[in-house]
Amino acid sequence: MDYSLWPSWGIAAAAVIVTSAAAVTDFRCRRIPNWLTLSTFLLGLLFRVGTGGGAGLLDAGLGFVAGFGTLFVLWICGGGGAGDVKLMGALGVWLGGSLTLSVLVLSVVIVCLLSLAAPLFSRQSTVVASTARPGDVDPNRTAASAEKSADGSSGETGDRYGQERQATPRQRVTVAFAIPLALATLIVLVLDFSGVPLRLL
Repeated sequence: MDYSLWPSWGIAAAAVIVTSAAAVTDFRCRRIPNWLTLSTFLLGLLFRVGTGGGAGLLDAGLGFVAGFGTLFVLWICGGGGAGDVKLMGALGVWLGGSLTLSVLVLSVVIVCLLSLAAPLFSRQSTVVASTARPGDVDPNRTAASAEKSADGSSGETGDRYGQERQATPRQRVTVAFAIPLALATLIVLVLDFSGVPLRLL
């Protein structure tokens, strides 16, 4: 067994686990807990120093600067959240400078693709809603209206398809950054272990 590959597998496992956990919490709660980013940062430092010594510490520092510094500038300019900044810095400690830059670039590409795809889904929903004729009554409201009439309350069906769609405010579709980050991390690591490294440095 080649024990020299253990540090690389440890880094990959930690990066995938951390980004997956962050993606779940960011998607469900729209936040990334501090305990996750802080523990990732500290464990990353210990691991990189323990397995790589001074060279590992230097690479961890470059990864932290690349990840934390880039997103910190974006956060100052009003883009992203503080949790994303801390997560990227902690992840950079594990990945090092080169892989961190690759993950950042691929994350931005995935975010752009998702942003371009989001209006298509919104437009499709609008087209489906517009196929209803102005005189059609919403069948979902008919049963409820009948029950109200039986109870002696108002039996108005009232709403039409088009009227309900117009009354529903449009919501801006946003994507939690930790999700594209987790996808980018997995893709970069798979390519790296497959012998097709996606490295910018």
